[in-house]
Amino acid sequence: MEFVDFIQAVRSGITNMMQSSEDGEYLNDDFWGYDNGGKMIENIFNSGIISGLSEPSTTVSKIFCAVHDHEQIQSVNASIECSTSFEPNAARFMFHKKPDICMRDNDATTGNEWPNWFIQVKKGVNSHVKAAQALGDFLWGFVDKRYLNHNGINNLNYAFVWFETVDKRKEDRWLHFDVPNFPLEGSVEDLRQMTLEYSPGYHLDLGIQGLSQSYGNIRFQRCNSPGATSWTNRSARVVRPNNYSVVKQMLGTGTNSSYIRMFRQEGTLKLTSQFAQFTVGETLCVYIHLLNPDYELEDSDITPENSPYNERLFRWMP
Repeated sequence: MEFVDFIQAVRSGITNMMQSSEDGEYLNDDFWGYDNGGKMIENIFNSGIISGLSEPSTTVSKIFCAVHDHEQIQSVNASIECSTSFEPNAARFMFHKKPDICMRDNDATTGNEWPNWFIQVKKGVNSHVKAAQALGDFLWGFVDKRYLNHNGINNLNYAFVWFETVDKRKEDRWLHFDVPNFPLEGSVEDLRQMTLEYSPGYHLDLGIQGLSQSYGNIRFQRCNSPGATSWTNRSARVVRPNNYSVVKQMLGTGTNSSYIRMFRQEGTLKLTSQFAQFTVGETLCVYIHLLNPDYELEDSDITPENSPYNERLFRWMP
């Protein structure tokens, strides 16, 4: 499955889901085993994505997801194998972030037990916390992708699907970019590239007593600190987190984790993705990203020679 085909399948599923909701917040009809009137929790958005991936027009052969979805998948496409988890087959690996959905399609080249698509889902990315968690998924997803590549799991597609309602997006602060909506019959030429510049160290601008040099780009305590500036450049499609709270949320992916070098690690990690963004009706904004395989690590003296797998990334991560 090519990325454009993935986008179209997800779009179809989310469009079907939104036929059962007027506002993207509550269902006004039954959908995929969920009852009319229910609040649209993230699991419903997962099911919306799965409903599109299950359509007979796709090349999906196996989906790893919640048990709730299995009966619905089989009713749409009985040829798709369903599984609750791939973890028993991956017990020898340590993942930083468990994917929300995994799938295997006809392009898979790794052994039969392994998916070749990992998918992370996040709704409500209009909020600072959810946007930070989405970027945390993005960051650790790349780390896992590189780690698995060194352990024989090649050609893994790592995708992200983020949502916010049109009404709440009007604040327009985090993960929305100034690009055209991806066309209904879009192609590779309609994709855009996003760059995440992750520099988690303290900057002198933060005003920490005793700090004699800048380590990174943390210039503000919180996004609403006096004088704080946006960390999204919408026209250049660059995200450069600049406050303590977003950096901590990203490193801990929503937990309260702490790391020994988390704010004193020098350097900037640059990750990129191909992405499409569009709205469903007049209600829901959808952002779909696929990690690119390479990265840049700037302003760091870490060398491959003393890094795990001779990979500078693994020595640099706090």
